[in-house]
Amino acid sequence: MKELLNVGYAAIDQIKGREYYGGAAAGIAINGKNLGLQTGLLALFGSDERSKIYWKYLTRLGVDLSLSYISDHVNLPVNIVLSDEKEHRWNDFGIFRFFKDIQVESSLINQYKVIHLASAHYTLVDKVLSRRDQKKGILTYSPGPKLLIDKSYLQREALAASEIVFFNQREWEKIQGLLGINHPKDLFRFGPRVVIVTCGEDGALIFSEKRGDLLERYVPAFRIANPEPTGAGDAFALGFIIGYINSLSLDTCGEIGSVLAAASVKNDGIVATTSGIRRFKEVLYLNSVTRNTLIV
Repeated sequence: MKELLNVGYAAIDQIKGREYYGGAAAGIAINGKNLGLQTGLLALFGSDERSKIYWKYLTRLGVDLSLSYISDHVNLPVNIVLSDEKEHRWNDFGIFRFFKDIQVESSLINQYKVIHLASAHYTLVDKVLSRRDQKKGILTYSPGPKLLIDKSYLQREALAASEIVFFNQREWEKIQGLLGINHPKDLFRFGPRVVIVTCGEDGALIFSEKRGDLLERYVPAFRIANPEPTGAGDAFALGFIIGYINSLSLDTCGEIGSVLAAASVKNDGIVATTSGIRRFKEVLYLNSVTRNTLIV
């Protein structure tokens, strides 16, 4: 089976006046491919020049685009990172209106060990859930920052089907209000087995249950001078997922996620540094208890 299918957006990030490849799903596909995984992307591209350049780049990199679509009616979304690096201006040019035209082939998505819903529009989430074989592989889910302005980005069906869910602090606060819950452990009754709340430079919290008892772990963040945080949470999720499917402990999965997030914030944009990826591989290898079957 192929390793990791990412469902969501491909986009352009504008940071400090320059343009970079972006989009949560596409970013995870790129970093995963650079780590040696067989990654795929389910996203919608336009006929504009940015879309054409991005598509060619992903193709050269070897990302599987057999589930992605090109539409003559849309332009690639643009995410403008403002000066304080915490506020973004998102222009999707109405691309979401054409997600309904995407046909998700069951035979293609069920080739993957992991399907990650990476800030995906709810139309795509519904399509994937309806065609995914629940007996094959695992589903992971990050509703993403658009949840803060549109509650439809939280899909209860996705929560129920997901093994791992990822949120940042602001997303978690929003979810508390939407679901009427007070603690991440309350999410277990909705379906997930592992709940992760990332807290930026303050690290991350990992929640799980064992025989009915709540297990809570804290993962410190690596301190990076002058970080550019675009894509850090997605890099953490990728690292965690890789550790998880290599049967490593949740503490180690968190450490690996933190290493890859640090590699991401050293660069502008979503792509992790080469030195950071090298360090990531070292940490993964040294902690692996299944070295003969390590997937990276």
